[in-house]
Amino acid sequence: MDISKRRIDAKKSVDGVWFDLDTETRLLIGRVASPAYKRLLREKMLPFVDDIRNNSFSQDEQDRITAEVFSELVLLKWEGLKENGVDIPYSKERALELLSDPALEWFREQVEDFGTRMDNFYEEAEDNLKKS
Repeated sequence: MDISKRRIDAKKSVDGVWFDLDTETRLLIGRVASPAYKRLLREKMLPFVDDIRNNSFSQDEQDRITAEVFSELVLLKWEGLKENGVDIPYSKERALELLSDPALEWFREQVEDFGTRMDNFYEEAEDNLKKS
């Protein structure tokens, strides 16, 4: 294996890579587990260390924190996303709403899937336009 072909591009990790969600919609996704992601997640989890150690950290709280971190550092922008046929303008606040909505769990999982695939962020990879 030639490891030179598997170097993570730090700029892509932070600035994101565009992915096709469907023929009309694309998402700009930053890398899950980038240094910035790890730092922010650690910061948000710090108040819950005792709960985590005591195995009393709730799934709802974990989901809330993950949605916050994703809205800050993973789901960076979108184009063509609609609700009831009307374009949804991108904002971090709106991203948090969508990522937090239990009825849109599929959307959050898609964002996570795009952001966790390491090959999407390799230096030599061109902008990876992926289809779901």
